[in-house]
Amino acid sequence: MNKYELTDERIEIDGRTLYRIRALRSFHGVKTGDLGGFIESEANLSQCGECWVFNNACIYRDAKVLADARIYENARVSMYSHVSGKAQVFGSARICGYAWVCGHAKVSGSSIVGGDAMVFENAQVEGNSWITEQARVGGTTHAHDAYIDGKLQVGNDGSINTATYVTGKPVVPNDLEIGDIVTLNSGGPEMTITAIDAGLYTCVRYITESRTMLLPPGCMIRKVVV
Repeated sequence: MNKYELTDERIEIDGRTLYRIRALRSFHGVKTGDLGGFIESEANLSQCGECWVFNNACIYRDAKVLADARIYENARVSMYSHVSGKAQVFGSARICGYAWVCGHAKVSGSSIVGGDAMVFENAQVEGNSWITEQARVGGTTHAHDAYIDGKLQVGNDGSINTATYVTGKPVVPNDLEIGDIVTLNSGGPEMTITAIDAGLYTCVRYITESRTMLLPPGCMIRKVVV
């Protein structure tokens, strides 16, 4: 038995007609008769598993939501992208291009995952992040206001490990070296430089906390004299 049907309520997005869905049976968090979000056709949302689109979220073009994935609020999944596993997409996030979001990954805020990028395992992408090209973000990575592109791979199997915070290019002193103790010009905790990659990504570890992060775009840091 199908789990949902298309209703007569429709909206137009990018020149395409999408229809609100209605549940035909109860399953995880959804009751018979509940209205869901909008899809262009049944090809967008699997009739199998517990995947669902809630609120005013939209799935259209050749995008597919499969397995137990959940799409909430005002999120959009479009083009040729896939969301599967137990992944969640919410807020005003956009999944597009040929991107994949899978595993237990979460994408939220105004984030965009596009190109051939993949967000997987337990990774979280939030804020105004942009994950694109062939980027791979996995493990327990936490990307906030991030810009990750090219073939950068971030995750437990990469050069940056557990609880990574990923963002863009920082402004750093020219003589910065691994092992230097630094702090933000605006204040905050002292941190130890643990990696420098051609000035594009500077990885620091908080001295007072057991976590690693990449410095945010445009941030100013200074050395601490010891």
